[in-house]
Formats: sequence, structure tokens, C-alpha cells
Amino acid sequence: MARFEAERGLPVLALEQAVRCWRGFVRRPGRPLYLPAPHLPGFDIWDDRMLIEWAIGALGRRAGREVAPAVEGADAAFLARTLPDPHAPDGWPWWRRRCQDLGDLMHVPSQAA
Repeated sequence: MARFEAERGLPVLALEQAVRCWRGFVRRPGRPLYLPAPHLPGFDIWDDRMLIEWAIGALGRRAGREVAPAVEGADAAFLARTLPDPHAPDGWPWWRRRCQDLGDLMHVPSQAA
């Protein structure tokens, strides 16, 4: 994993930190799980999850198999605590196509004033 980070100019332990942040985020109390808007200063969990996905796909089979199980439980908890967002674009990653409650589903972005 250090090689993955070095080849991409990432800080040392960036992937480990992303996994730790994703798992910690999903363990937060409350139901539904509060989902932050993208690119909130100082807390962008979506970038952490994107780095994890990128690493799983880019690392060799063995290293990728080490990362994937580290987030499987968090991913399952995330899915259990969120709902599918029918308004999310198909091209978004699976974790961005989720919403926190039915109020989110009632808001149609194209109808926002």
C-alpha cells in the first residue's frame, strides 16, 4: 500500500487514514446516518471512500484483498443506515447514490428554487 501511495503522490498512510475515517463515520450514532454535503471544509468523507475504491481497483489482487475486507462491514452498515437516492446520477459511485431519509427523497434537485 505504501507503493500505491508513493506512486500517486499521496501522503504516507493516506489509505489507512481513509479506511479509518470511513469506518469511524459509519459508526457514528443515530439513525438515519447524517450524510454530509460534498466538500465540506475539513470533513469530506466522500473523498476518503473514493480513495478506498480507487485503491481496491488499482492495487494488485493480494493487496486489494487486504483493503476490501477492512471496509466491508462499514459498507454494509452504511447501506443499512441509508436509502437509495432515485435522483442521484447513475455515474456517481454507489455510496453517493444514497440518502439519509425520506425527506431527502422528497427533494427533487431539478425543482429546487
